[in-house]
Formats: sequence, structure tokens, C-alpha cells
Amino acid sequence: GDAPPGPAVYAGETGPETFPYPRLSSWRIPNAPVSSPTPSSPPSLEELLPRITGRSDVAATRYRFDLAQSQLKYEKGGLFPKIDLEANYYPYRVGFQDAIDWDVLFTLKFPIFQGGERRGLIREARSGMKIAELERTEASRTAEREIREAHANLVASQGEAQSLAVAAEKAGATYALISREYRIGLTNNLEVLQALRDWQEMERRANEARFRALENAVRLKVATGEVVWPTGDSGRAPAGGAMK
Repeated sequence: GDAPPGPAVYAGETGPETFPYPRLSSWRIPNAPVSSPTPSSPPSLEELLPRITGRSDVAATRYRFDLAQSQLKYEKGGLFPKIDLEANYYPYRVGFQDAIDWDVLFTLKFPIFQGGERRGLIREARSGMKIAELERTEASRTAEREIREAHANLVASQGEAQSLAVAAEKAGATYALISREYRIGLTNNLEVLQALRDWQEMERRANEARFRALENAVRLKVATGEVVWPTGDSGRAPAGGAMK
């Protein structure tokens, strides 16, 4: 057949290598895809769990509980007598009180006929405080569960990314070895192309694993309240958990 138009190029670890392909030598063998960065190892759960109090949803339930507690104290205060003290000073007066420059009015009120209504308000406020306390407890437990799940997903995805990175490196080394053997006639072009395909497939899987690790790192920050998901048109944040 005709002479090949040019050699293919492979950028190996020791430098670029060239080798001819029968009828395929015009192909330029692509280098491995640029690997995405892998997130650093996450802090331990002992460091992450105390950050629950910084989450906005947990803080909101805590504020609601404090408000309900204050409401209960206010309603209980309605059972106590009220004391009013009013003082007046008069720079000028006429009549039989012209010699009195000031007076003081002291009033003491007992809620004798309002006890039933006040006790109903107290029971209502106590129920509201119990509901707020349950909501606060549920929010804390949900936040802890989300942090534990996000931490476990990140650790698992990092392990997967590291394993696939090693596998991709070995696939690249296999491709380089088969390419060298092709030059001396020990392998054929189909074996070289299959090795190239395996290498690129392994690189694709390794990159997907690295991106999952990056996503899980962001989800862990969301779970600890460090960042907030941007809401879309519906106003709802994406569902939690790792991307499968």
C-alpha cells in the first residue's frame, strides 16, 4: 500500500514516542484527559458535628423555641397582681387644691375574674413551647444525619477516585507498552486501539469519580452550614446525598 502520511504521537511518562500505524498513521493519539482536582480529606466527624449549631435551619428552630419560652413566661405573668404607680406635679393649681403641688396614685389590681382565661392562654403557650422544642430536636437530628451521610459519601467517593486514578495510570502504562511492542511487530493495530480505548475509558471513569468527590465535598459544606445551595425558580434546593 501507500506509505503512511505520518507517525502517531503518544506523550508517555518519559517523553513523546512515535510509532507508525498501517493505514491509521494519520491519527494523532490523544493524551489523557486533564484530571480534575481531588478534594482534600475531610475533617473528622468530631470536628464536623459541633458545626450543627451554625446551620440556618437549626438556628431558626432554636430562635422559635426561645420565642415560645418567652411567650409562656409572659402568659404566666398574667396570674400575678399588677401594680401601677402614677405621680403628677402641678406648677399651678386653683381652688381648694391650690396648696397641693403634687400627688401620687398607687393602684394594685388582682386578676380574680380572669383566672380561667389566663390558664387557657398558659396551656396554649406551653403546647407551643413543646412543639417548638420537638422541632428543634428534629432539626438537630436531621442535621447530624445529613452530616454523617455527607461525610461517609465523601470518604467513599475519595477512595473510589484514588483507586480509579491508579487504574487509569496502569491502563496508560499498558497502552504505552503495547504501543512499543507494536513497533517491533509483537502486537497488531487492533490490540493497540483496544488498549487506547481501555485507557480512555478508565480515565473517563476516574474523572467522573473525581467530580463526584468534588460534589460530595460541596454537599458536606452544605450539611455543615458553610455554604448554601442556590435555589432555582422553584425556590427549592437540590436533594441531598451523593450523585449516583
